[in-house]
Amino acid sequence: MCGNTALRIELDRIITNSKTFKEYSDEIERLRAAHRHDIIVFEETNRHQGVQPTCYAFALGLAENDQYREILREEPEGTRPPIDKIFVNALVSGGQLATRDAPYKKNDIVLYLVGTELKHAGTLILENGRVRSKWGPLEVHEHDMWEVPNSYGDAVNFYFAPDPSVVLGLLRNQNN
Repeated sequence: MCGNTALRIELDRIITNSKTFKEYSDEIERLRAAHRHDIIVFEETNRHQGVQPTCYAFALGLAENDQYREILREEPEGTRPPIDKIFVNALVSGGQLATRDAPYKKNDIVLYLVGTELKHAGTLILENGRVRSKWGPLEVHEHDMWEVPNSYGDAVNFYFAPDPSVVLGLLRNQNN
């Protein structure tokens, strides 16, 4: 197991059970006393604009992109998000996400896996392993590499960050 297993299991519980941002952030703070973590939670504002980008869209730099938000608004209710693990796996296999060997650099994409299955994505914000990522529909977090829910995996791969406009173009081509 990677990181503090007890913390990671508790994080799984609260992302599943917390209903409001206040309830969620209170639970994160309660865990700070029990597990001495360095997680910072930011209330994600895009949900107020009628969109909920995935962790993958967030990591790829498209969560704040107006063109991407428009694509999200146009998606029929109940369809899979346009940027999900299937799309990201296609970026990896197609070479649009190029593997980065150590040393890792600020703004690299971090993909979390269980075995070979992609589970989560974030962006490296400090070369010492600090990551910014979106968990579920509500919050953006800054956290150490393994201060993530246990269900997000036990392995990470690093990739050069692609130009968001290139990713957006690939997304448009896929949808045509």
